[in-house]
Amino acid sequence: MDQKKIWEKIKKLRQDANMSQDDFAKALDVSRVTFSQIEQGERELKHSELIKIAGLFEMSLDNLIAEEKEVAKITKIPKEEDPFYKFKQVFLYILNKCAQKPNVGKTVLNKLLYFSDFNFYEKSFQSITGVEYVKLPKWPVPKIMDLILPQMEQEQLIKQIEIPYFNYTQQRILPLISPDMSIFSAAEIIEIDDVLAKYSDKNADRLSERSHNDMPYKATKNIGDTISYGLVGYRDPMYCVTERVDD
Repeated sequence: MDQKKIWEKIKKLRQDANMSQDDFAKALDVSRVTFSQIEQGERELKHSELIKIAGLFEMSLDNLIAEEKEVAKITKIPKEEDPFYKFKQVFLYILNKCAQKPNVGKTVLNKLLYFSDFNFYEKSFQSITGVEYVKLPKWPVPKIMDLILPQMEQEQLIKQIEIPYFNYTQQRILPLISPDMSIFSAAEIIEIDDVLAKYSDKNADRLSERSHNDMPYKATKNIGDTISYGLVGYRDPMYCVTERVDD
C-alpha cells in the first residue's frame, strides 16, 4: 500500500474510533502539529510509528499496511469451504456467554481467545481454534482477527458497535446467532468455560498485564512475530494449567 492510502486508512481508523487528533498524537507520542502533518500526507510515518498505530487498533502491521480487500460481496461461506469455521464458532460461543458484560470489548475478547487456545494446547498439544496469534505491543491477538470480523458481519453472525466506556470508546461485538455446538469436544467446552470463569469479569488492563507476562508472549522476540504454541511448555508455575513433573 502506498503512503497516501496508509494516511487515508489511519485517518478513517481514528475517526471511526472517535479519537481527536490530540488524543491520537498523545498515543503516538508525537506533537499535535506533527500528527497533523502525518495525516495530511506531509510527513512519512516511521516504522516504529506504524507499529504503535497497529497496536492501538489491535492489528498486525501487515494488515495495517495491506490493501483493503473487498468484503461487501460476501454473504455466507459454506461450512465445508470455510477454513475459519471453527474459529468463528468459538468466537460466537464466547460472545454468547459474556458479550453482555460491560467490560467485554474487543480487547478482552482477544485475551479470552488467547487463554482458551494456549491453555488447551498445554493440556492436549493442539489449539481449539487452529489459528495463529501475533505479538502486539501489549497483548497477543489472533492473526486473522481484523480480517475475519468484517467477514462475520457480512455473514450476519455478529454486529460491531462502539459505545462510551469510562474515558474512551469501547469496541463491542454482539452475537447475532448461536454457535454450532456440534464441532466442539467436551474437553474444549470445559476449557473455554474455565477461562471465562477465571477471566471474563476482568477489565482489559488486568488481562493485558496477565497475557503480557505469560511465557509465550514474553519469549516472542519482536512485535508482529507469530507466537509459538510450544512455548506453553516453559510457562511459570502460576500460569500452568497442568501439573509439571521435574526431572
